[in-house]
Amino acid sequence: MEFYEDEAGKHRWRLVGNNHVKVAGASQGFHDEAEAKENARRTHHGLAEWLYQDLKEAIEVSLAPFEGRTLTPALKEEVTDALARLGVVQEVVEDGETAPIKLEDDSG
Repeated sequence: MEFYEDEAGKHRWRLVGNNHVKVAGASQGFHDEAEAKENARRTHHGLAEWLYQDLKEAIEVSLAPFEGRTLTPALKEEVTDALARLGVVQEVVEDGETAPIKLEDDSG
């Protein structure tokens, strides 16, 4: 996250990826850096929530074929591989003989 002053003297922020490409930023200038930081915080929170919901949906779709099946070592490996393809590192824990694989909504 970078904070800077634009040519008009307004404060802005931008989020730059590891590849140095801007991925998000303030569409307007702010009177002071504190306002820019608050806008960045609100935007970052909204973006994080959107990414979480998107990833949660992708995980649910990827794991749907495994729901309710007996958790054998082979199935545990399949589930772990499905999560790994999504970039999720999660231990698949045995729960008796079956594994009701379902994400819980922790939004509260």
